[in-house]
Amino acid sequence: MLAVVSTSAHQVPVEVRAYLRVDGSALHVFVRLPVAAALADARLPVSVRGIVDLETIRPMLDAAAADVVKSLDVLDARDAGGAGGGGRPLPAPSVAWVVSAPRDATFATYQTAVVRLAATSLPADTPINVTEGFLDLRLDYALASPTPRLSARFNGLRANGQFIPTRATYITAGGDERPFDIAGAPRRVFFEPSSIDAARLFARLGVARLLGERELLLFLFCLAIPVWRTPAPLGAVGTLLAAVLTPAILVAIVPAPVPAASGIPLPLLSQLLASAALVVAALQSMTTPRPASVRMVCVVFGLAIGVGIGAAGREALSFGGSHGVACLTIYLGVMTSGLLVLVPIFRAFVAWFRRLPLPEQAVSVLLSLVPLHTAVHSVQNNGQLVNERASAAHGSGPLGVAIAHWPPVVAMIILVLLAMTALLLTASTAQAPDARVGDGR
Repeated sequence: MLAVVSTSAHQVPVEVRAYLRVDGSALHVFVRLPVAAALADARLPVSVRGIVDLETIRPMLDAAAADVVKSLDVLDARDAGGAGGGGRPLPAPSVAWVVSAPRDATFATYQTAVVRLAATSLPADTPINVTEGFLDLRLDYALASPTPRLSARFNGLRANGQFIPTRATYITAGGDERPFDIAGAPRRVFFEPSSIDAARLFARLGVARLLGERELLLFLFCLAIPVWRTPAPLGAVGTLLAAVLTPAILVAIVPAPVPAASGIPLPLLSQLLASAALVVAALQSMTTPRPASVRMVCVVFGLAIGVGIGAAGREALSFGGSHGVACLTIYLGVMTSGLLVLVPIFRAFVAWFRRLPLPEQAVSVLLSLVPLHTAVHSVQNNGQLVNERASAAHGSGPLGVAIAHWPPVVAMIILVLLAMTALLLTASTAQAPDARVGDGR
């Protein structure tokens, strides 16, 4: 969530944009932040409309530039005990800054940022609206090591009591770009972590992602509820893992962010589909479903949930430095191992619950109500988010109106999944008329 700077008329979203590039024996850092954030704590002689002269606030902008240098606290860990030890501070950089107009778009890339900082600032007598415009900084650090292991601290600046998020891009000596999105409290980012540090980080990310994927855990729980008399759960879990990993790997290794479909992020659409598939899985777990129908729902759910898992992995890959492939393997491997460990745990819990003096069917229904309740709420919440995005992107157009009425669409998805399940059951019965549900004969 972006911090905001309040004005008399509206609230201005605030973020810091930064580029860091190693160039021989120098580190070039380009930073853009709103003037409102740079002067958040300053008492300025402003007009009713918040206007001041550039020359009036020049000393304050000099002080703001010094605060940015202090906040970044760039370190080199090459000869200071490794990345885990922090490192040694780089010598104080040379500092140059310019003030840019509110609609200036020259920080869209590193190259255009370089051009902007090489240009002159606005004229000294230009009136500046303190709620608009940008302070653009160029910081040049001298490097002692030809192969530094640099780190910087982001989000050290505040606006209205909130930490200002940062979108940073680190450009290696070889020209590779690594984007970082840092939100929340101040955080130190290591641009070239050691293999051990990177492995630890992505192992933690894998565990956190697994525990945070509530719908994935509930889907796995649904597979453990029916009374299986064949190895169907193992086959279903294998199908689920294959369906999850396929899009997760593809999305994680694409060279660009996951695109939006008609203005709606694809991970959000996939999450809505996963919620609908969980509804079907919960309904299935109330009975003793055919293995073929369960595997079909596993494919739909796995493909949908895998998009979000892959997108999260892709966003984090930059934090692994040059160990991207190994980090992705660890991230997905930890999640896969965790799911396989949870299978016998869920089945043991269900077996214990079935010892209660209740009819078998009643136990299945009671256990299925938890994932069903969560799935219905998730469909509602994700549907509302899709509705908001569609309204913002398409307004009152045909597509916006169609998406605004998302409940019938989701209901249709669920009905289609149920219909496909029924067709599979019918085909299976026609091929094996003497087969009994779930008894392996």
